Amino acid sequence: MTVKRKWWIALLLQFYFASGYIYVGRLKRLALYVAFLILSITMIYLPPLRFIDFQTQATLLSVLQALLSIFFTVDAARIAYFEEEIEVKSYNRWWVYLLYWLLVIAIIGPLLFVSAPYINPDFFQSIELPRLSIGALISRVF
Repeated sequence: MTVKRKWWIALLLQFYFASGYIYVGRLKRLALYVAFLILSITMIYLPPLRFIDFQTQATLLSVLQALLSIFFTVDAARIAYFEEEIEVKSYNRWWVYLLYWLLVIAIIGPLLFVSAPYINPDFFQSIELPRLSIGALISRVF
């Protein structure tokens, strides 16, 4: 049986651990995304590089993660939009999505919990956020 995939369903599913790739039948790309997700988590545990300022390193890693996340999201929607018809596979069942989501949560949750004491504190301290008091914010608006 073949069906035409809806791009907006792939896009919505992609926001939850890239399960849009299951929807469009691209399991290798899903595996690539899971590897990217695990590498993204481990990046905050890395010591600073010696040849680059740590603030620059943290910014570059954050931008890279954001760009790759956007790429993966758009990619699944693009596949669903341009594919004529896709054959329904045995893994296109509701319980496969649920099992995948639970599996990802079961792996990433304990990984973050166990490794939290080893997070490099300089990673989060080096990210510069604009700081405005309420008075300064109001004076800028008016």
